[in-house]
Amino acid sequence: MIAFLRKNNMEIRHRLAKVGMTLCKCSEFDGAEWLDYSPDCYFEIHGIGYVGDEFPNKMWNLEHFLKEMEDKKSKGEEVHDFGDDVDGFVEFCEKHKVESKKE
Repeated sequence: MIAFLRKNNMEIRHRLAKVGMTLCKCSEFDGAEWLDYSPDCYFEIHGIGYVGDEFPNKMWNLEHFLKEMEDKKSKGEEVHDFGDDVDGFVEFCEKHKVESKKE
């Protein structure tokens, strides 16, 4: 399961941290225009959209990310695109984290 938000700024990251999300440093990288929630990763929130010399395959650029999300959907994986709905994204992340703690 993955969820993503087509926005990223300090206020959003602060809200996510406030509800208990762990944020990877990449969420603050220049060019990280979007955020994704990957609950199976050590850091739950990651930045999407940055590229640089350390990422020569452009793995995290937006075009590649969207293609990867379409591939996941076609394989039946759960993908949630929140567009620019910050409230919905934060609530989803918080709810999913609470539910995963119960398991």
